[in-house]
Amino acid sequence: MLLFSSGKPKRWLSLIMSILMVNTVLITSLPSKSLVAALENDPGSSVPENSMACEIVDFRALFDQLDQKGGDWYKNYNNEAGYLAFREAYVMQSYLLMYETYRDTCYLEKFIDHADSVLKQRDSVRGVTDYRGLSLPAWRRTNEPGTPNPLILDGRYAHLVVETASIAYPFAWFARIVKNDPELCNYERKADIYVRAAADAVAVHDDEWRESGEEGCYIFRKGSPYWCDGVGVPFNQNLGMARTLLKIWQATGEAKYLDRITRIARHFQEHLTLAADCYVWNYWYGHGYNGWSVEQQVSDNTPSYGGYKKYEDFRHGAVAADFVVLAYQAGIAFTEDVHIYRFARTLENNLIRGDGGINEFVSGLSADGGSSMEKGNNSILIGLWMRYHRVAPSLFDNTCQQVAGLSTVGAPGLLVVAYLNWASKNRIPKTPGSYPQNN
Repeated sequence: MLLFSSGKPKRWLSLIMSILMVNTVLITSLPSKSLVAALENDPGSSVPENSMACEIVDFRALFDQLDQKGGDWYKNYNNEAGYLAFREAYVMQSYLLMYETYRDTCYLEKFIDHADSVLKQRDSVRGVTDYRGLSLPAWRRTNEPGTPNPLILDGRYAHLVVETASIAYPFAWFARIVKNDPELCNYERKADIYVRAAADAVAVHDDEWRESGEEGCYIFRKGSPYWCDGVGVPFNQNLGMARTLLKIWQATGEAKYLDRITRIARHFQEHLTLAADCYVWNYWYGHGYNGWSVEQQVSDNTPSYGGYKKYEDFRHGAVAADFVVLAYQAGIAFTEDVHIYRFARTLENNLIRGDGGINEFVSGLSADGGSSMEKGNNSILIGLWMRYHRVAPSLFDNTCQQVAGLSTVGAPGLLVVAYLNWASKNRIPKTPGSYPQNN
């Protein structure tokens, strides 16, 4: 059976091996000065008291009910505390995934309602500036003075690669959907506005782009108020931008985006380690992993640092894994019988435990070294790996059992429910080799 759709379809050469049961658990603190902090781990998800059988869940009704309870979500917020990047962006993605699942334009209308509000929050529309005094077509971020271990220093305002990419991603995705479907011609004008907005936003970071050989990555701009200015952004942030660039490229065909996407993909591939037929990787690379000294003059704000050497966690890893599938489907860098297979093994063997819990790191380790058997609430976010549901068979059922009885969710949880809708409609192809395009 063809499991993934791409320009050059390939078939699996072997069956996925039995799930390796590992007795480690979930929940860690991210690096003391990691970018994402608490906003990614939205606490607004309630744990189900009783799980239903997945077969009888009406996932669309569940999504619509949870969405209704969310009201306007965060569409009228600015991003100075990260609400657009780490909450509203998930809601917007959810609507697009629901449209791709059911082809009901009510979800496109919901998206437009939110997207138009988010565009009004750009600095250039609000008339606000960053630390350089520039009013740009992106969404600034800050940490309030007095914040413990702030990422952005002295209450100044900056634009961060990961946040711009997260907010711009659904705008580019919408454009890709519309421009790939003649029946959506009535949305063409919106698609043009949105892809231009996405392109303008990511261009804010052009001076932070670095190339070396055939690889490329973004850095935190030297001299910016970010705590580790001058250092390359972590993998999840680089790949989050690559995912956004991919959608812009698919909507516009502009070669400059394809070049960056390909360079970022190669950069990631070069840092993957194969362990027992699974891919593992660290949170950071280069100076971020190894650290730096005063003599190296890497960062103005942090003259020396010992490095952060932990493996990637499953939440940030979901961004990387998602990009890998999308790039593969676009015929870029990755293959099914090698790369997709090994990421699926990471899910089955290292992350999803036999007791239903989720290990914290892609290496198979839990945050506490495996001493606790308690499941963490954030395990629902393993559903953000859902593009692998066909090649990691335990993923759908594991996620479903955690979601089926929920009465409320946070924004990332809403996207997980949207993924369950998508996966439930596509679990078994109607004909051999009919894995649907979802890019």
